[in-house]
Amino acid sequence: MALKGWKILRSEYTIAAIAFLATTFLFFRPHILGKAYFWDDFTEQVYPNRVYAGRMLESGALPQWNPYSFCGMPFQADVQTALYYPPYLLFDRLIGAHRTNGVYWLQLLIIAHFFLAQLTMYLLARQLGLTPSASGIAAIGYAFAAPLALHTHHPMFIEHLAWLPLVVLFLRRAIVTSSIAAIGWGGLVGGMMLLSGAPQMSLYALSLCMIVSLWWALSERDTWRGRLGGLGKAVALIVLAVGVYGIQYFPSRELAEQSERASLSYEQATEGSLAPEQLLTALTPKAFGVALPPGVSNPMPYYGSGQSYLYWDTAFYFGIGIVALALWTAVCCWRESRLVKLLVTVAMLAVLFALGSNGFLYPLLYKLPLFGQVRIPARMMFAAAFAGTLLAAYGWDRMARSISPAMFRTWLGVIACCALIVVGVASGALVNPPERMVQAISASAWGQFVFLGLVATAALLRLRRVHSGWLGAAVAAIVFFDLQSAHAAFSQGRTNPADEYRAALPEELRQVLLPRPPERVFRVSMRQPEIIALKRNQGLVDGVMLFEGYNQLLLKRRHPAVASPERVADLLSIRWAIARDSLGRWAFRQRPTAFPMAWLVHNVRVVEPARVAEVMRSDSAFDYRSAAIVEEELPYPLGTNTERDSIGIVQYTPDRVRYYVRCSSAALAVLSEIFYPAWNAYVDGERVPLYRTNYCLRGVFLPPGEHHLELRYESATFATGSLVTAASLATAAALVLGDLLRKIQRRRTKQMNPS
Repeated sequence: MALKGWKILRSEYTIAAIAFLATTFLFFRPHILGKAYFWDDFTEQVYPNRVYAGRMLESGALPQWNPYSFCGMPFQADVQTALYYPPYLLFDRLIGAHRTNGVYWLQLLIIAHFFLAQLTMYLLARQLGLTPSASGIAAIGYAFAAPLALHTHHPMFIEHLAWLPLVVLFLRRAIVTSSIAAIGWGGLVGGMMLLSGAPQMSLYALSLCMIVSLWWALSERDTWRGRLGGLGKAVALIVLAVGVYGIQYFPSRELAEQSERASLSYEQATEGSLAPEQLLTALTPKAFGVALPPGVSNPMPYYGSGQSYLYWDTAFYFGIGIVALALWTAVCCWRESRLVKLLVTVAMLAVLFALGSNGFLYPLLYKLPLFGQVRIPARMMFAAAFAGTLLAAYGWDRMARSISPAMFRTWLGVIACCALIVVGVASGALVNPPERMVQAISASAWGQFVFLGLVATAALLRLRRVHSGWLGAAVAAIVFFDLQSAHAAFSQGRTNPADEYRAALPEELRQVLLPRPPERVFRVSMRQPEIIALKRNQGLVDGVMLFEGYNQLLLKRRHPAVASPERVADLLSIRWAIARDSLGRWAFRQRPTAFPMAWLVHNVRVVEPARVAEVMRSDSAFDYRSAAIVEEELPYPLGTNTERDSIGIVQYTPDRVRYYVRCSSAALAVLSEIFYPAWNAYVDGERVPLYRTNYCLRGVFLPPGEHHLELRYESATFATGSLVTAASLATAAALVLGDLLRKIQRRRTKQMNPS
């Protein structure tokens, strides 16, 4: 037993796992020790989403609707919430960001994906025939490259890219072997990747998968029958992955159609195009400055593209040593390896696409479905990091074999070219930073010489037939410390997000702004042009029903289309709003003119949907307390108002609202809730039509009498997606089990017939 345990400890994969745990700990040591925090969208969106999801799941309810942001919007249908991503489902239910130390454990879960990214890239590299040391170089270079390391505030990007190498691995196995289990496993892993909640990365990652699938199907099979069969298996794997994603895809597609992102102009879509001069950051990552957390000293603030958020969205650095090795491999090994041809092709396509409006490829692809619905083409540079790290690993292995004098001279030439570019940045010949940053950027660029020189020396030893495994480990360490130097500080914020939310809303103020259903239900506006009084998603954390919020997916119709901001606030039942008091100080002031959350009207004006906004903006005399604007005819004429008519809330929860109504004649109940197709209305237990009212609110026709009115969030797209996901999971399980049974049968047959 002791001998067996020692063999396990000395096994290649155990050693690799221990090494990857060590690099992950070193990179995120301050976070693991509880001394640093992620920032930006982690604070503003990721943490609030997990708080809300955890509280809802803890109460036994699925968080389908979010009444706390923008007066109400879908939660489950918002792909960015990653509600069905299995690690988050377990985290939300078992740990929860809303509990003590929730932020710490949430960060730890995100950090764990860097270990996963190293492990999956290592497995892929080994599957491609690379040695353990070369695979380790690829794994570390990929996991701590900018597309992952600079997106800790966008963990859905990290989660996508952590699973991607494993999806590619199963794609290859499905194409080049007879395994049908690879389709099942690949579909499950691919579905996991898609469920992590980044539609743009899903589109780009699946595009990469389709390119490598087509390449391998054509190059790894000898006959057209084999090629078509391999390609068919790859397509089946991708379709299965999308099917597993169905529970999220169908509701998210419905939300996308209702959102402002349903269409983007070319100018909007190409925001965040990679500028040609930014390619210098392949060797000098801080050539245009950096963005760091608030409160952290930054001698070289980002000056590259105007907006600071474009720093992390256009960054792609994956190590100067990796780039040098990848360039040498591309030049020297192009003719001898189909894998090198594939990786060079992927890297070149990624760069051409990332150039966006500065190149020729993106304008062509923009016209294809889906590509024109996402911004920041530079995010495609993850594929360059993916291909570049594998190219470098291949080159490291190739250097161990016999090389020609031309290959040796090429290596010296690559090092010289890289050095010249670094000198150009350090001297200011290739960049023009503001005067106050010149010294810091120059020092950073000169520092790259250390890492370039170390890798160059290691490669020269390799070329001189030094085959020690420690040499590969040394290069992996150099790559790691290079990337740590470039990227680690980005994630080291100083403030715990939970503390930020507590400080923004003191308990005394919270008790004032917090609704008390069913008696006290109202909304709060916390923003003016000069001030944001609370955290943007404070509502998700503390239960305050906000007029504002923070989300990239906004419903097109979320505010009544009246001209006056005060009338908008009235119709949305905003009882408290931030404003200046008599002394000019900012404070929350009560708004006595706010409408209740529901009221009855007996007059309607029917307006065509295309003209509703125009009519509401132009008719400033319309009395919304006694009449409403609808977009289709009601089933019966309305009656007249009497003093006995009333409507009140009986129950108010995120996905269900109940009212008690008394009306002496037919009336329209106007509900100050945002209209969305997944909501259904029931009067006395019978489903009735729900009318879009006053541009974005809900309306229900009521006959005379006393009634129980109920609104339920019942998403038909969720039901459809659930069935698709269940069927896909069953198919994946059948494929895996079927392959296993086939192998067992073959083994038994072989045992029975040894000959």
